[in-house]
Amino acid sequence: MALTKTPIELSSTPSIVDNSDGPAITIDINENVTVSQNLTVDGDTFLNGNLTLGDAFTDTINFSSVIGSNIVPETTNTHDLGTTLLQWRDLFIDGTANINIVAADSGSTVGNFQVGGDFTVIGSPNLPYDNVVSGLTANTVQSAITEIASLVGAGNVGSQASFDIFEFTATGGQTTFDLSGVHSQTYIVGYLQVFLNGLMLSETDYTANDGANVVLSVAAELGDILTIVKVDSFDTAQILRTISIDASATTNAISLDQNDNVTLLGELRGPASFV
Repeated sequence: MALTKTPIELSSTPSIVDNSDGPAITIDINENVTVSQNLTVDGDTFLNGNLTLGDAFTDTINFSSVIGSNIVPETTNTHDLGTTLLQWRDLFIDGTANINIVAADSGSTVGNFQVGGDFTVIGSPNLPYDNVVSGLTANTVQSAITEIASLVGAGNVGSQASFDIFEFTATGGQTTFDLSGVHSQTYIVGYLQVFLNGLMLSETDYTANDGANVVLSVAAELGDILTIVKVDSFDTAQILRTISIDASATTNAISLDQNDNVTLLGELRGPASFV
């Protein structure tokens, strides 16, 4: 191997064996070194300056070791990781993922999801609903509310029902959620559903017996979303059957004024004695 310009500095016991049929190492006039075949280096390697790996899209880089440093892009918000056609598979992060925009494919499942700012849903949101505890057939929060409405008679002839939905964002370790203090509302004991991050809780998971507070058995985590669905319902048809009012009765045949006075347009009939 002939050297015509800058000499190669070797250790005190140099050993270069040239068994190639052609020029394996070329040093051009600009002192650039080209290795025509494979290069194997035993020991640590330090490459100063910019580094380009590969000269075609078909070239590959394989890592047989772990990475011992941060990976930082040259310019922020410029380079991508993967493409729409060549995607990375699973992402394992034990820490905080600071992401400006999250786009999930259709059918994706999300566990605990905390949002520090505004949360906007594009399209028709289908928050998952655990129907194992409730016994309902619904699998989303919206369908669960619809099914509950059907069960208590909402929308059916002769029945009336109303629903109010109230949300709380939990602080770390919070157990008590004050519907009266925060939303100025009360509830009828037994007429409410409680959801935590979209999953309906069993009645054993909370206490709701004072008409104002819902107390969790296990404290919520910071950022958890607690939803209370307050149900007010009565069955008009059942009430009419109980007091036996004929459908052909005259309008205002019985009236009750603001002073609790009852006025009858017809006769008052009953047993021989009234109690």
